Amino acid sequence: MNTEVKQQRRNLSKERRDEIISAFRRCVSRSGLESCSMRHIAAEAGVTQPLLSHHFGSRAKLVEALVDHVIQEYENVRKVKLASVVEMGDAESLIEFLFGGDFNEISATDKGLFLELQAAAVRDESTQAVLSSVYHQFESDITDILSKLHPNSSSSKCEAVAHALVCMAEGFDMFQAANLRQMTEIDIRDCARAMLLSLVK
Repeated sequence: MNTEVKQQRRNLSKERRDEIISAFRRCVSRSGLESCSMRHIAAEAGVTQPLLSHHFGSRAKLVEALVDHVIQEYENVRKVKLASVVEMGDAESLIEFLFGGDFNEISATDKGLFLELQAAAVRDESTQAVLSSVYHQFESDITDILSKLHPNSSSSKCEAVAHALVCMAEGFDMFQAANLRQMTEIDIRDCARAMLLSLVK
C-alpha cells in the first residue's frame, strides 16, 4: 500500500471520527449524556454499532473523545477572548469578558452540553482531571491579570479573588442555562467590581 493511499485512509478515518463525535454531541445536547447509548449514537451518526466500536472501542473512549473535543473548543475561545482582555489591560474589560456574554460563547448553541460534562466529572475521574486542569489554568490566567492590575496586592489575595470571579461567572452562566432565578448582568457586574475593589485596600 503506497503512502498516498495510507494518507487518504487516515483522512477518511479522522473525518468519520469527527462526524461521530458531532453526532454524539447532538445526542448529549438533546437527551443528556447518560441517556446516549452506543445504539443511539450510531443511529444519529448513520453508522453501524460495529463501525462505531471500530473507531472508538468503547463508550468510555467515545466520552473521552467528546470531552477532548468540547474542551479544545472551549480553550480556543477562551484564549482568544482572554488575549483581548490582556491587550486592553483594565478591570472593566475583565468584567465584560466574565459577565458580558463572551465567557461561555462556546455554549451559545447547546448550553446544556458543558453542564453535562461538569456533571459527568462528579462520577468520572478522567473527565474530572481534564476539567480540573482547564479551570486551574483559567484561574491562573485571571490571577496574572489581577496581579498586573494590582501590583501591590499579594499573590494569595489575587488568587482568591480570581477563584471567586470564576465561580461567579460559572454560577451565573449555569443559572442562565437552566432558566433559574438570577441576578441581572448589571447586578452581577457590580458584585464583581466590589470584589475587585478589595484588591485596592
